Amino acid sequence: MALIKCPECGGQVSDKAPACIHCGYPITSENSNYQYSCLIDGEVIDLTYLEKAVNELSLEDKDDLYNQCKWSFETWVRPGVDKPIFNSNDNIQVALNAGNITNAINKFLGWNVQNKKAVLSYKLLTLCIENDFNNFSFNTNDYISNESLTPKIQPSHPQPFQQNQLTCPRCGSTSITTEEQGYGLFGWIGASQKKNLCQKCGYKWWPGR
Repeated sequence: MALIKCPECGGQVSDKAPACIHCGYPITSENSNYQYSCLIDGEVIDLTYLEKAVNELSLEDKDDLYNQCKWSFETWVRPGVDKPIFNSNDNIQVALNAGNITNAINKFLGWNVQNKKAVLSYKLLTLCIENDFNNFSFNTNDYISNESLTPKIQPSHPQPFQQNQLTCPRCGSTSITTEEQGYGLFGWIGASQKKNLCQKCGYKWWPGR
């Protein structure tokens, strides 16, 4: 027998207990169906495919992914946070890795810019890595109720208006490149189609949408 942390309340409970003695959250019933899972807004979510995608990366790339996602969420809430130093010299690839995985999370969970949840995939992914993809809870209302999720981007020097200037719909950056969309996570395929890629946060979207 071992003590584990309840994913709902954080209390210590036996791994053999059917439910948490502190809050009543089921420990073995629903969670036993998945090797990796967490509680998102009260629902048990299978993280098996996400865990596999992240842990297939090298230790250096996984570390870069974590730092990129942590920075992307922090700079969304507080613009101007210093960008971390990555193991890789290819910062675009680091952003692309983060963008691919967080876009897959958003598709899977139905998070988007309209419901203010798109940026939460960065926070969720950092928590997944910190908790080894298991036994933690994530409540979106703890974040989307915060007005800081609507970033107030105030450039230090006024910029002249540029017609047809591409900006990222997630973070507002103008550092945009175009890439061909290939095989994605969780079995999604977009064969040889162009997508815009934000070099700052890794968000991808179809041109013209």
